[in-house]
Amino acid sequence: MNDIYKFRIGKNKALSGLGKIWEYYHFLIEFVPHILYFVYVTNNVPKNSNIIIYIPPYYDDKFCLTSDKFNRTMEHIWNQLIDSNICLEYIQYDNNSIEIPFRNNNLYNINIGYWSNQPEHIYKYFQSYAFHRFDIQNTSCQSYPNIIFIRRGVQNGCNNIRAKTGSNRRSLQTHFFYQAIQFSKKNNINSKIVTLDNMDIVHQIQYFYNANIIIGLHGAGLSNIIFSKPNTHVIECGTILYPCFKNLCEKMNLNYYYTNSKLFKDVKRILDTFNL
Repeated sequence: MNDIYKFRIGKNKALSGLGKIWEYYHFLIEFVPHILYFVYVTNNVPKNSNIIIYIPPYYDDKFCLTSDKFNRTMEHIWNQLIDSNICLEYIQYDNNSIEIPFRNNNLYNINIGYWSNQPEHIYKYFQSYAFHRFDIQNTSCQSYPNIIFIRRGVQNGCNNIRAKTGSNRRSLQTHFFYQAIQFSKKNNINSKIVTLDNMDIVHQIQYFYNANIIIGLHGAGLSNIIFSKPNTHVIECGTILYPCFKNLCEKMNLNYYYTNSKLFKDVKRILDTFNL
């Protein structure tokens, strides 16, 4: 019979800002990498063991995979990324402590990151884990573009539409993408406009792994740069709320560029400095 390893996220632990794990950035960058690293590296738990992660209760929904209020969920991505031997369980805390028979009588508190500013080995371990899980590096990359332009919103024809997407809050205008495509055609560049909401996580990883240049508005879609190869160029546009993607680029050895403009002509000024 396999051992059961039990860990908990402390009652007072928090994600960056007011983050929730049903939000893509906080799920992909802050939650999953730290869970995997803490379990498999810090505590050296065998991969075939049964693992329970106790997390704060549902009423404080920051550690819930699903938000009924906003009709958003990370359940499907969790199930793709994580083996079924890792189970999340919600539990009521009582006066800062709970009575659970933890292994060796130790209470393991999992620390969660802050705006992509945790040690780089945590993020790189997660990248390696995902590449191995989905055999990314041995999969043909011929069908994936050299440059990707991120469009916030839901893919056409998708039936699993969330109540609110990134495009409801801020987005690049249609003319931006029109000019981007014209630029690509003029320079004979293999590029593509990608809409990531509801896209299969494996395809998201492939797009970001194979792209040499990634361009997008400040938003959750840029979280996927955690899957990009070193020296990939990342151009972030528009108002920055927090420097999370700049921090992540530094951790993953990516080349980071920024313009506060949402006009393609200003992005083009950066592109013109590259050897395309």
